[in-house]
Amino acid sequence: LFLLESYMYDSLFSSGGDNEYDAISAQIQNSSVDDVARKLAEHYQSFPTDQDWEWLKNEADITAIRIPIGYWHVENGAFVTDSMKFSDIKEVYEKAKPWDYFKTIVEKARSYEIGVLIDLHGLPGGANGDAHSGEGNGQGATFFRNEEYVKTVAKKILPFIVDGVCKENENVIGLQIVNEAGFNNSPTGEKRYYAMAVNNIRKLDPTLPIAISDGWWPEQWADWLKEVGLSNDVVIDSHVYRCFSEEDRGKSATQIIEELPNTINFPKDKADYVVGEFSCVLDEATWNKTDRNRDESVVDFGSTQTKLFQERASWGWFFWSLKFEHGDGGEWGFVPMVNKGAIPKRHQNKPTVGDDAIRDIINEHIGYWKDKGGENFEHWR
Repeated sequence: LFLLESYMYDSLFSSGGDNEYDAISAQIQNSSVDDVARKLAEHYQSFPTDQDWEWLKNEADITAIRIPIGYWHVENGAFVTDSMKFSDIKEVYEKAKPWDYFKTIVEKARSYEIGVLIDLHGLPGGANGDAHSGEGNGQGATFFRNEEYVKTVAKKILPFIVDGVCKENENVIGLQIVNEAGFNNSPTGEKRYYAMAVNNIRKLDPTLPIAISDGWWPEQWADWLKEVGLSNDVVIDSHVYRCFSEEDRGKSATQIIEELPNTINFPKDKADYVVGEFSCVLDEATWNKTDRNRDESVVDFGSTQTKLFQERASWGWFFWSLKFEHGDGGEWGFVPMVNKGAIPKRHQNKPTVGDDAIRDIINEHIGYWKDKGGENFEHWR
């Protein structure tokens, strides 16, 4: 919706580019700032429909969505400095007003009683060197090594999001301050950013859950959180994909599924984990090694993953992704995977007693504790 990827919404990449910065820059060269801003605004406004919301609530019965955004979207580009990649196309976002649409989406989710995990997916300089960070710098992740970038995000952008969106909307369930940080054996810069960000967020909201990346090493960050006393503040985001590595491409679907109990292995006794992204996709090389029916294998793969997430990711899981410009996304698409049964629908836990009976139970509870120090309790909870 906000952070563009060519395989999901290709029309905005019609002038070239494999990341948002390059694609929008190329569009501007071929037309004008006003024209590209209009296209972006139309995309923001039309991408999620009322039918999508109805399906999410009433068919899939989800509890929350994760919304990836870039630093250049926040307050319509107001925090983009001259040294940042998006500075020369900042005017497009000033005119397209993504932040206005973003706040509308959060409110829309609230009207459906759906939570929102705000994911600052794109950081200046990138937390990784991939196209989905929004930038193509050719230098890999540079964010954590740039003091100006770190301070701008930790001391200005994140507090602005907390004050302007998180505190005002009870359905904001958390703020993710980084997406897919690259693996680093000595992550000094990452630790400095996380500590600074958490400190500044906590000054404004002492209870908001904060998510960081596992950097492809879940235990490293569980140990660090315990060491610095942040285990109760921070959730570790671990992404589960079995379609990118050469090791996974060398296996059959049956092998991958059988190994999931060992490969999805979070040290859950040390920290809270969320699976911020997963899919039902396996590489074609894997399917070429698989004798079993593909649809059956996909259902088995998806249901095995979610069963393990239920046991090991205490903070939940988010499928990538809901919607594509063309087609349903297949095994990348939430809708077809739910409809096929690869992603089980939640059990509907509807109340079996009426409001009067519930009130009686509450009053009985309050009465029991009345002479036992009950005035110190918060029975409304």
